[in-house]
Amino acid sequence: MAPLLTAGLSLLPQLPKMWGAVAGIFGKKVPESVESAGKLAGEVMGLVQDGRATPEQTVMLEARIMEHKETILKIQNEQAEIARQSRKDQMSTTVQLMGQGLSSQDTYVARTRPKILRDLFAACVIYSLVCTILIAIMAVLKVPKGTLDTIISLMQWFGAAEWGTFTTAFVGYTTARSVDKRSPELKDKNNMIGKLLKTAL
Repeated sequence: MAPLLTAGLSLLPQLPKMWGAVAGIFGKKVPESVESAGKLAGEVMGLVQDGRATPEQTVMLEARIMEHKETILKIQNEQAEIARQSRKDQMSTTVQLMGQGLSSQDTYVARTRPKILRDLFAACVIYSLVCTILIAIMAVLKVPKGTLDTIISLMQWFGAAEWGTFTTAFVGYTTARSVDKRSPELKDKNNMIGKLLKTAL
């Protein structure tokens, strides 16, 4: 499937103006809610991917999606920005929590920093395993391909955000710790490097 066609169907629940047109092309009932629009999107995606949609239906569907191309791209950009900001906020929170105990002599506090990273890594691994198991179960249950693709797409989106947060936090923290151990006096200087170290640690 063309990327824009896939994006248009994936975002169909957020595009009420398309519901009637898409339903009409495939002789389906016009959705009355976001949930029913999601089901329609899954059914249509399955028809197109399995080759059960006629060439005329596919052409008409592509034409309707092209009419809303700007809106689709706008939503995609907004989602990407939300994901980026979410990773940034999570990273900031993680670094702040680890940094709060950096200078503490309390052994419990000192252990908290690496524990946060370990827990975050464990959450990423568990999420990946659970997603794999769920996909296998849905395949065995013969969930429609269109619906399965939509679910996998959402899993990938959340997974990328989670792993991105861990990677950023891990690299930033370990780098700052390495620099601080080699030259602890750097963070006390009022220059760019000192400010960066103070922010990270």
